[in-house]
Amino acid sequence: MPDVLVAISDLMFQSKVDATARAVGVMPGRARRGSTLWADVRETGARRVIIDLTSPAFGGVEAVRALRKELGMDVEVVGYCRHTHEELIASARAAGCNAVLTQGQLSDQLADLLASRPLA
Repeated sequence: MPDVLVAISDLMFQSKVDATARAVGVMPGRARRGSTLWADVRETGARRVIIDLTSPAFGGVEAVRALRKELGMDVEVVGYCRHTHEELIASARAAGCNAVLTQGQLSDQLADLLASRPLA
């Protein structure tokens, strides 16, 4: 079972995630498009979720709210989006994201996040 579940629809960024995962020797789970994120987390037993907050395929902030309602605070949620989405960042934090990063910050911390190391 993966420790980390990723909910990313950008194929270019997904390839970066895959390459980084191989480099650190892990295989993250992938959320299914159109599914309920919290159900994917429950099914995989993941302890951390990385979600693209701007992807309609995964539900963004609403998916984070639902995950918190169904699973509480037992799962660490790391959301990311462009730094210009200030309202989205605030909404994601209010919904229960443990951290909201820019895509650049996520790229910088990706190896640690995939290896389930604590957030910087």
